[in-house]
Amino acid sequence: MIDSILKFKYILLIVSSLLLVSCKKTINCPGFPDGLKNYFPNTSLLKFTNAINDTLKIAIIGSDISVPRTVSNNPLSEGGSGGDPFCIEELSYFSNYYNTFTNELEFSINITFYNESKYTYLRFNISEPFVSSSGFEIDTTNTTTSTGKVFGDTLNLNSSFGRFNFAQLIYGQGIVKLYDLVNNCEWNRVF
Repeated sequence: MIDSILKFKYILLIVSSLLLVSCKKTINCPGFPDGLKNYFPNTSLLKFTNAINDTLKIAIIGSDISVPRTVSNNPLSEGGSGGDPFCIEELSYFSNYYNTFTNELEFSINITFYNESKYTYLRFNISEPFVSSSGFEIDTTNTTTSTGKVFGDTLNLNSSFGRFNFAQLIYGQGIVKLYDLVNNCEWNRVF
């Protein structure tokens, strides 16, 4: 009797283990698409000037990018079934300090691409700590083309708050123009 109960427990353990293993799903994520990288500045310093030759500098001190990888779900989640794994690819550039001697501002820009839904989201912020913050964003469900121009060649973005209320990005060049509400001037990027 005890041997049959032990056999039953072992069989139950093996069957339940096989069920858990068979629920695991794995997919390969390709990493961040190369074509989308061209919406970002490829420099460590963004430098802008206005009509009276004042200078505005934004230092880029770091970046993160999604690399190709394999992703799997957790079969123990969501009642034992686990949701299907999915890929989210991201690229970001950032600074993290304000330097009054060089007029450098806090800055972050990132683009997120959801492979499964083909949804792409671009967002960037420019801040003066304790003064103002301007946020710009755009999204699309266009699929990534071979050139990566899911947002088109030129992006004209508006912000309803903060010092800067307009920004222009050009594919292949990054941020090329900012409009400054506080100083009532246009800042154009110097390459």
